[in-house]
Amino acid sequence: MMTAIHDNQQEIQSIYADFHSLTRHSYLHTYLPYPTIDDYQAKLLLCILQEKGLNHKDRHTLTLATLLVQAAMNIHDKVNSTELTDDFSWKDRQLTVLAGDYYSALYYHTLSGRLESYLPVLSNAIQDINEAKMRIYKRIDPEYLLYHDVAVIKSALVTQISLYLDDKALSKAVSALFFYESLLREKDRRASDEKPTLATLALPKENLQLERLIHDAKEGLLLEIEQVGTKSGMPLRSMYDQVTEDYRIRFWNRKEANRNESI
Repeated sequence: MMTAIHDNQQEIQSIYADFHSLTRHSYLHTYLPYPTIDDYQAKLLLCILQEKGLNHKDRHTLTLATLLVQAAMNIHDKVNSTELTDDFSWKDRQLTVLAGDYYSALYYHTLSGRLESYLPVLSNAIQDINEAKMRIYKRIDPEYLLYHDVAVIKSALVTQISLYLDDKALSKAVSALFFYESLLREKDRRASDEKPTLATLALPKENLQLERLIHDAKEGLLLEIEQVGTKSGMPLRSMYDQVTEDYRIRFWNRKEANRNESI
């Protein structure tokens, strides 16, 4: 049965509940914010695993473990990108490192047993992500390869699982989808004057160039989805529609807010 993203709400909410239960730590969260979930990543991965025939328990466990890996990387990034200030002390830094290690331990524990074969899969993804981050920081690649690095950072956890499940076409389409979403996120960041992200370093500085890149990424993504085929492509197409609509609404709301402020 083909699965659309919105068909799994009860299952995804159960995964989110387990994630929040596992990551809740009274001492750590006295000083640190609760970890966030990439909703697109979680929903797409869950749908892919369902289409690939994993049973309810295994896809629940693997999606949960992937969210824990992402949480660990996110919090380690906070340490690497934040300077010591009065607002971010040595104690904050040490607690942040501890939290990242804690989430990593949770991910290992979650996969121990029947899903241990996925441990090297996610480890490979982590390595790919860290290497991509270093290439962007050092700017050692030409521009078009830095774009690929942006896609790797956002998609590697899901693409490596797709490759492990022997679906190269699906892996390429997932990478294209998350690159497209990264571009829309960067466009939104610029419109809201939020702090630059790692992707900002790799993407065009001119807004017109960014718009062209978004257009090209969209066209490339739709072609990749066609290559996947109807069955596996269903969750990808559904996620593409959701991402596009979410950002369309976000951009429209921001435009209306700016218009009202100018009246």
